[in-house]
Amino acid sequence: RQASAFLKEGHRVKINLFLPGRAKYLDKDFLKERLDRLLNLLTEDYKIASAPEKSPKGMSTIIERAK
Repeated sequence: RQASAFLKEGHRVKINLFLPGRAKYLDKDFLKERLDRLLNLLTEDYKIASAPEKSPKGMSTIIERAK
């Protein structure tokens, strides 16, 4: 809900997907699928400003409001 509210105001939002234990080292497609599940919960229209990339604790991406 907060991410949708921030997007509505015009802010960029960084989404960090923290994964426990060995889940960080799973297949990249699996991790992207998890991130897509999270992004489907957003109510605002958005575009991905920064491609999803692997971070030390999981995966992260930056989204912004679609114009």
